[in-house]
This record gives sequence, C-alpha cells and structure tokens, in this order.
Amino acid sequence: MLVLFWLASAALADDGQVPLGAGQPGCTAVSPAQCVIAAPGAYFIEEPLAAVGGSPALRIDGAAGATHVSIDLNGHTIQGSPTRAAIDMVDVTSVRLYNGELVGGHRGLQGTITHDGAVVLDRLSIRSPATDGVHLQPTAMGTYAARIDEVSVAGAGEDCVELTGVRGLLMRDLIATQCGQNGAVLRGSDFKVERPVIMGHAGFGLNVYDSFSVYVTGAAIHTRSDGAGGFFMNGSGNSAGELVLAHNAFSGGAAGIHLINVQNFVLLQNTTNGAGSGVLLSNAQQGVIRNHSASDNDFGLKVSGSGNVFTHTSLFQSNINDCAGAGPAGVYANNIPGGCP
Repeated sequence: MLVLFWLASAALADDGQVPLGAGQPGCTAVSPAQCVIAAPGAYFIEEPLAAVGGSPALRIDGAAGATHVSIDLNGHTIQGSPTRAAIDMVDVTSVRLYNGELVGGHRGLQGTITHDGAVVLDRLSIRSPATDGVHLQPTAMGTYAARIDEVSVAGAGEDCVELTGVRGLLMRDLIATQCGQNGAVLRGSDFKVERPVIMGHAGFGLNVYDSFSVYVTGAAIHTRSDGAGGFFMNGSGNSAGELVLAHNAFSGGAAGIHLINVQNFVLLQNTTNGAGSGVLLSNAQQGVIRNHSASDNDFGLKVSGSGNVFTHTSLFQSNINDCAGAGPAGVYANNIPGGCP
C-alpha cells in the first residue's frame, strides 16, 4: 500500500512529518482509487503508485475535504490505467503537485477546480496518456488561476495540455512533444507563456480560443508537415483579443501564426519558416507586425482585415497575397521586398 506523510499541527515526528496508514486521515486504500486524499495538508509519496482496475492511482477529493493540498511526488512514478487518469482531482480549491512522473492512463492529470481556486504544477514529467496529458477545468461556470513550470508531456494521444476556464496563467518552460492534436489548448484570459518548446503535433502548438489578454514570448514550435501550425488564436468570443507575440520561432505546418477575429495585437520579432503561410490573418484588425522574418513560406503574409501596420518585415522566398489588411487606415512600409502589390 502507498504510504503518504501528512504535515499536521499535531503529533509531528522529529522531522516534522507524521506517517499515515490505513484508518488515518489522508491516504486510504479504498475504492474508487488506490489512494484517496480526503483531508487538507502537505504530503509526499514514499513509493511508486499504480492504478487499480478502473480507478485512478491517486484521487484528491475536494468534496470530501481535501480542498487545499500540496503533494511532493518525491521523484516517484504514478501509473495510470487505460480508463482512468493517473491523478484525478475533484472540486479542489488549492493544489500543488511537483517533482515526479505520471505514466499512461486515460489522462495523465485531470481535475475540476472550484471558482477562484489555484493550481500549481512544477517539475512534472507526463508520458503516453491515451488522451490529454493535463486536463483542467473549473466547476460550473467558475474560473481559476494556474502556474505551470517545467512540465514536460510526451506522446499524448490528444492534447498535451488543455486548460479551460483559466483566468490568470503563468506557464514557463513547457516541453510538449508528439502530441496527437495540440501542444497546449488554452481558454480564458490573462495568459503569460514563456519559453515553451513544442514539436511533432498534428494540430497547433498553442491553440488559444475565446480568450483575451495573451502574451507569448520565447516559444520554439515546430509543427509536423501535415499539422495545422504553430500559434492559433480565435477571438470570436472576445472581440478585444489583446495579443502580444514577441521573439518566437515557428516552423512547419499550414501556418506559423494564424489569427481569426483578433483585434489589438502586436507581433514583434517573430520568425516563421517552411509553413504554408507565415502569418495568416483572417478578419484581424488594429494590429502591428514589426521586424518579422518569413522564409520559405507559400505566403509570408496572408491578410484579410483592416487597419493593420506592417513594418520592417523580411520575406525571403515568400510572398504577400495582398495589402488589404494594411489600408486604408493601415501602413505597409520599410519591408523587404518593398512595395505593396
């Protein structure tokens, strides 16, 4: 049986930890999971844990009282089952998971977060889930905040990461490889994504929809040849859009950067290479593209929209389809090659 330790205010051992076993609060070896955490506290795992039958290996049950939990996986592996996640979180309010590996499972990590809750994931490795590596959503119509640091997901059958209803996200140093669909799907607002490395996906590296206030920097995203592209944003549900992409590198796929119904955006010092369209704008307005480098694209810039500004953009072995998006209120100037068809 897995043994967890619970940091409590009473009965602490000399090292500040209390061992928990059968019949004690915290981890219990009962259905529907091998380990159910039903009390708040800070835990660490002492040995590897594997799922039993159709149950998750580890369940954090906020409805039963485990609303605020921190778990150090202690470098161990949590093994999921084909029909259930390795770790399942239910109606939690504040959770931190760190320092371990999740392998297999229907999903690596899944959970529902209460309104105004918060999730922190750091130093996790997630391998070969049947569907999503990380799948988080709010309870009912709520929102939650999240911080994801140094998480790697490899070989997910669908999305490596999917976060819906998140309001306030800091994601740093995500590595997502060979995702069956998207590298990361984000839905909500107020995102800062730094230095993700994403490759080998069939969909988009970063897929942002019905969202606003998004900042992405330092991304290295390589889409497989039959994939959708590097960065995608559909602002149809939030007309403001409010997007900044700065200092990112996109290659492969149908489009390096694809924006639909996005207003108020800045694309600064990005590169697109070997994509069908380097930058594809569909009904995108009031945007600025500056110091962009597009090479070996069918279209370096493919634009529909109005009031956009393109300056100091380099197109090498690439074309621009038209300049409708640059005028009459927009600007197309100081680009290489110069002029506007």
